[in-house]
Amino acid sequence: MVNPFAEFQTYEPRQRSLPLDRIIAVRDAILEQLLSGYTAYIDQTELDWEQLPDPRPVERAYQSALRHVADLTYSHDDIEDFCFSLEQLHTPTVAHELPDDSPSLWGLSGLYLSALCNQTASRQLQLRLQWMPARVHLLGYQLPTGKRLDIEGLCGDFLGMALAGGEISLRGSAFHGVGFALQRGKIVISDNAGEDVGQDMVGGEIHVLGGRIRGVGRVRGGSVYLGQRRIAPAESNERGADQSPDHKTAPPSSREQADA
Repeated sequence: MVNPFAEFQTYEPRQRSLPLDRIIAVRDAILEQLLSGYTAYIDQTELDWEQLPDPRPVERAYQSALRHVADLTYSHDDIEDFCFSLEQLHTPTVAHELPDDSPSLWGLSGLYLSALCNQTASRQLQLRLQWMPARVHLLGYQLPTGKRLDIEGLCGDFLGMALAGGEISLRGSAFHGVGFALQRGKIVISDNAGEDVGQDMVGGEIHVLGGRIRGVGRVRGGSVYLGQRRIAPAESNERGADQSPDHKTAPPSSREQADA
């Protein structure tokens, strides 16, 4: 008796590739490039946190970040994927042996994220930081005109440093040096801000809506608002009465200190 299925014994079914599979594969490949660039950047770049707020080491580290992301092709979704993966990368680096909560490490992380945001063609970006193991510093560094950065979670020092026309919206609290050397643009914080807010800013606006400001720095231009009230430069400051007690911010409560 002849086997009717004999001719199919050598048949090999063709593997099917679904469109979703291809999309996931592409995004995984892009994420791997972003992570590889980040690892190389951390290993090859120094940021002496003790020198801050001197802007020169920050600018050098930022230029290094730009070089590491220059040849990458990615979108705002890929940056968001990178943020989630960054939560898993808080181990000491081989080159620097930095501890998990090192401000230098998380300052470099913030500059790398800033470079990604500044170089992408996307105009609106979102960063979710709620589950980060440490506060990320220097986010929004030199964010240019035409870009908006929405952040959820807690930020470290120097949020929006040298902001160059962009807009930052933070749903959460930020630590010290918000808007340091801000050129132009706008920073809006829903909760609290730390010390030296607006230090050396020359333009733009900083708004702290629902919490307290621990301390305002030397504001050269632009405006700092607490709620609806402009607190820097205050009118008395403009007349030379910088130490007027009427324009000091109230000290934060213990709960607000914990948030900030």
